[in-house]
Amino acid sequence: MRRKRREPVTITAFAPTLLKTPSEALPHAKPKWGRNWCYLAALTVAALLALVSVVWSVDLRSFASAAAPDWSFSAAGAPWPRDPTSLLAHLQREAQAGDPEAQLQLGILYGRGDGVELDYEVAAKWFRAAADQGLPRAQFDMGVLYERGRGVQIDNTKAARWYLKAAEGGYPPAEYNLAVFYANGQGIDQDLTKAALWYRRAALQGVVQAMTNLAVMYDKSQGVPASPADAYAWYLTAAGLGNHAAEQRAGEIAAVLSPADRNRAKLLAAEIAAAFKSSPQIADKLDNNADRSPR
Repeated sequence: MRRKRREPVTITAFAPTLLKTPSEALPHAKPKWGRNWCYLAALTVAALLALVSVVWSVDLRSFASAAAPDWSFSAAGAPWPRDPTSLLAHLQREAQAGDPEAQLQLGILYGRGDGVELDYEVAAKWFRAAADQGLPRAQFDMGVLYERGRGVQIDNTKAARWYLKAAEGGYPPAEYNLAVFYANGQGIDQDLTKAALWYRRAALQGVVQAMTNLAVMYDKSQGVPASPADAYAWYLTAAGLGNHAAEQRAGEIAAVLSPADRNRAKLLAAEIAAAFKSSPQIADKLDNNADRSPR
């Protein structure tokens, strides 16, 4: 029986108000600790269930989340107050004065209801202010708001434009989301070649699901020429970073690789690993898991 086609899911920055079904649930930026632990546990379980149901096609879902913001320093490097009340007052003052980092963090507070009443419209106001000043993370968040219809009307065309701006600014989650949009033809003309290009850029910045989706594209000849060696190298890298589904598929490919493709794949995997030398956490994890990855 054929599996129902499933669209890739983009990375988002905010937790939904109500928990959806496992196939719809998305983990998001870290919610406020100490409040509603049951909700947090349920969301985690839902995400894990969804990961287990991964289908090997370009329609893989992603349940990665955007990186948590840095609350300690402003754009100028001056320490921010750690007391919540003082922090909010400081952010409001600096945001009104035009500091894009303060505008971004204020948008995150309102978008998560963290220390303030949840208000997506106010969040959108501050994200847009920071995005208009060229802050990639804020541009990404504007894309999320337009994709999800939070504080603004759903508009995938505008979401795609904001993801493109943030991706061009080098923000990895935006690179991944833009690839998903190109793969699905969501808010933008479908273009699997461009999807592969943006998956590659996100993958080279450590987005594991981008590695897996890029491997799928090489595996299935979608947007790139079929290449078992390239598919194996990317599956192997994702497996080294903890993606068990990628590890399983890498093992399946390894069993049928020709000696020439196997040698080429190992060289490609080594080149990919070398690209992460400037990211110690990723490099260390790849080194630690090297022995258990299929060869």
